[in-house]
Amino acid sequence: ADLVDQICEDNLEAALILLRRVHHSTLTGIITDYVTEEPTVAEIFIPGIDDTGVYRAPYRSSEEYGRYFRLLMPGNLTAHFSAPGYHDPPPVAFTITDSIQTVVDLALIPLLVPEVVNAFGGDNFVRLIWEMPGYNLPYPVSEPDGFLIYRDGVLINPDSPLTDSIFYDQEVENGEEYLYSVSAIFPEGESQESAFVLVSPQSGTLISPDEIVMTLSENILTIQWETVDDALGYNIYASEDIETDNWLLLDYIENNEWSIEIGETRRFFRVTAQY
Repeated sequence: ADLVDQICEDNLEAALILLRRVHHSTLTGIITDYVTEEPTVAEIFIPGIDDTGVYRAPYRSSEEYGRYFRLLMPGNLTAHFSAPGYHDPPPVAFTITDSIQTVVDLALIPLLVPEVVNAFGGDNFVRLIWEMPGYNLPYPVSEPDGFLIYRDGVLINPDSPLTDSIFYDQEVENGEEYLYSVSAIFPEGESQESAFVLVSPQSGTLISPDEIVMTLSENILTIQWETVDDALGYNIYASEDIETDNWLLLDYIENNEWSIEIGETRRFFRVTAQY
């Protein structure tokens, strides 16, 4: 019993030393979500200190405030920040001194989510087109390795992520309604799914230009037509015999005007819409 007072005094002094310690030789800051600005739990990893082969619990920012503290010896160091569902920012170089705190605040960017920009229901197929958001970001982020497609909440390409930003689903029936979303696969993980789009494939949706206008000027033939809704582009065909089934594909274009130099051979042309 006669040792209790001294033990309490010694431990109180140690606690006060630790409380004062965070004001120097310390790395600190607040981690937030770049979009919501809310506090975010992230791991702070320092090479040369946290990879010595001896396990220690990861240092993380607090859930309530996003604040973190690392008590460090003076010197030049580098920190890596990471969190599930976020892009990894570039490593941050910093200097620790024995007189003040070193403050590194960081806003982590959530994994970018694809935006479906076109959803078309054709004749027994559905076509989806998406793009990645292009707003300004505070640091470069990784590119997606592929994309996953969900139909009615079920992943339909689990073994073959798409590398293009267009998808054709031919496992559908005309007149039915289907709910689609798209997610992106990054080195850091899978993004959230895009906003849902409702698509209903229908027969009679694939049409070509109703009327084309042809003008000839100094042996240059120009063909023009009205654009077709939902068409990705147009195929230009030619033949010397209008009755033949052997039409030669000359070109594929995305606008509604096309030109060619015409020789003495008479040719017939036709334009079809590509979906």
